[in-house]
Amino acid sequence: MLTPRFDIKLGDLIVTFPLLMFLLGMAVFFTVEHEVKTSGAPATFTMLFVFVLVVRNNSVLLALTGIPFERALFYHKLLSYATIVLTVVHAYAYYAAPDEHVQTADEDMDFKLLTGYVAFVALVVLCLLSVNKIRRRFFEFFLRTHWILFIVAVVFASLHGAPYILVGVIPWFVDMLYRLAIRTRKYSKGSLKPTEVSTGIVARDQVSVHTLPGDITLIQFPRVRKDTGDAFEYEAG
Repeated sequence: MLTPRFDIKLGDLIVTFPLLMFLLGMAVFFTVEHEVKTSGAPATFTMLFVFVLVVRNNSVLLALTGIPFERALFYHKLLSYATIVLTVVHAYAYYAAPDEHVQTADEDMDFKLLTGYVAFVALVVLCLLSVNKIRRRFFEFFLRTHWILFIVAVVFASLHGAPYILVGVIPWFVDMLYRLAIRTRKYSKGSLKPTEVSTGIVARDQVSVHTLPGDITLIQFPRVRKDTGDAFEYEAG
């Protein structure tokens, strides 16, 4: 019942959710111990993987885990929500800790608070705009703000004291350059006048599709924009 309604698999109940509960337990433990700085480590960990999971050309991820891009998006959203929850715990750790346990000099505290607040607000707005009804109704607005808020969240979270999230950003950035540069140049070589008549193949000079029975393949037709397109899915029989 969980699979059709919430897209939750058995592996999520065995691995994913226990791992998230472990990270939440770590954050709560460090909060109780008044370890303010360390209480933010679980949020940094989940935020790192938020970016890794949106790499479209994730052949390494697919080979290591068997997770296709469509499933990786589910974990991308799940870890985004988890990051917000863990960040709230981290913020509470700061306000609940006595002054002598706050591991930051007074002159740096205002800067830490500002960068933390900005990064947190950016994450919350990102998640709100990602709700299905909002994203589908205002997709162009969602797309543009997602880029802007993503940059804001990364920059201010790094300044706040979580530079390790850049480890997750680097694979995404390399993938983005590949899609915008190499693949755009490749797809621009298509022709509307094929040398011979053929049926059943879209843009046969540009792409080839290989599927196995049961595979779900995403086909994307480029639009005027280089980073979006109209897409549909089909399942090989």
